[in-house]
Amino acid sequence: MMVEVAIAHQPILKSRNPNGKKNKVMKRTFTASVWQEGSWFVAQCLEVDIASQGETEAEALSNLSEALSLHFEPPLATITPQM
Repeated sequence: MMVEVAIAHQPILKSRNPNGKKNKVMKRTFTASVWQEGSWFVAQCLEVDIASQGETEAEALSNLSEALSLHFEPPLATITPQM
């Protein structure tokens, strides 16, 4: 199975970067393995060590796509340095 994920290019502080252009977004396709454990479906990305689950195969793949998007999201400072 294949999962497509949109990955935003850094920096992603606002919807537009300082020169007024939109930030670049690239899409990347990953390979996923899906299997059933009891009543749950597990989806695991084969290129990146990330997995997710859902009550259906489609939900597990959707949750995996979201987890991959969050994994590749640029970090944001939660505490700004005091000078």
